Amino acid sequence: GKSSVTRSVVELFAREGKLAASFFFWREDPTRNNVRHLISSLASQIANAYRIAESSNEWQRSNLIILEASLEDQF
Repeated sequence: GKSSVTRSVVELFAREGKLAASFFFWREDPTRNNVRHLISSLASQIANAYRIAESSNEWQRSNLIILEASLEDQF
């Protein structure tokens, strides 16, 4: 189905070093069945991909309220 095709594309990009971030929703997983985790998850992965994770993690720790903000504000 659609998810299998999407996962295959993500795996291909990851193998080729062209993937900055990915996120898959999953009904049974409370951390992946809610759009509230989308922005913070992608931001963290992108920071890691571009080696800015240290400064990003410091910023995120000092601004944890962002995780409770609206998606518009998070974005």
